[in-house]
Amino acid sequence: AYTMSITADGITIKASEFGGWFYALQTLKQLLPREYFATEKQSGSEDWSLPCLNIEDRPHLGHRGYMLDIARHFFNKDEVKKVLDIMALYKMNRFHWHLTDDQGWRIEIKKHPRLAAEGSKRKGTAIKNRPGEFDGIPHGGFYTQDEARDIIAYAADRNITVIPEIDMP
Repeated sequence: AYTMSITADGITIKASEFGGWFYALQTLKQLLPREYFATEKQSGSEDWSLPCLNIEDRPHLGHRGYMLDIARHFFNKDEVKKVLDIMALYKMNRFHWHLTDDQGWRIEIKKHPRLAAEGSKRKGTAIKNRPGEFDGIPHGGFYTQDEARDIIAYAADRNITVIPEIDMP
């Protein structure tokens, strides 16, 4: 929970926990004009202002989550971080990370290296609505333990808890 007050004199944010501060900053970002986020600044885009307002906000639900099934389709570390950034913008706080299934094993287990070395690759993907037919396009990838730790830390910096799921094939 947080409160935010924007007046002609400035911005005041009050929160008792990191999550409240973080979500207040997300709200502040949402109030900025889209020109602020442009990669190339246009002339005259420097002049903008925020509306005067008072906000008292708290989540209605404690678990606001998103599930990414990378077992069936692998997303690299940078792509996962983009998902986490979008989740943060929408104030989502739980990332269900579906790491394994019969279509792929996507996490390095040092004691069992063949799980990722062999289980992270497939020769092709099943074609929807055509049982037994595959597209013949190789697909694969997995996260090293260091990459997984990096993703988890990145999520934590955005007030997102990672819920890893490891199914046993």
